[in-house]
Amino acid sequence: MTMLAMTPVPPDTGSGPRTDSGFDRPVQQSPAATTAEIDGQLVALDMNSGTCFGLNRVATRVWQLIATPASPRQIVTVLLGEYDVDPQTCAEQVASLVNELVEISLAVPVL
Repeated sequence: MTMLAMTPVPPDTGSGPRTDSGFDRPVQQSPAATTAEIDGQLVALDMNSGTCFGLNRVATRVWQLIATPASPRQIVTVLLGEYDVDPQTCAEQVASLVNELVEISLAVPVL
């Protein structure tokens, strides 16, 4: 079962390789990102590119957690307390989602 998913809207045209922001490096929502709930799904819009992304329930929870700076490790700790998921699977999927959010400019690393 995939715990996290983001669906690009419109479909992703293909982006380059993912960047690794580090498991302990905090990220936060980009100031250029805005969100809205549409039909029970959170939709995030990158105002700079005009690209929309649909976030599933768990990805939405991650989005809430990065309203303030949080590292993937901190996010995993919270999610493990809220969901019945294997710790390794959770860590891998959180790292992947965070990397993708940074890559598509919906989240930014905190220096």
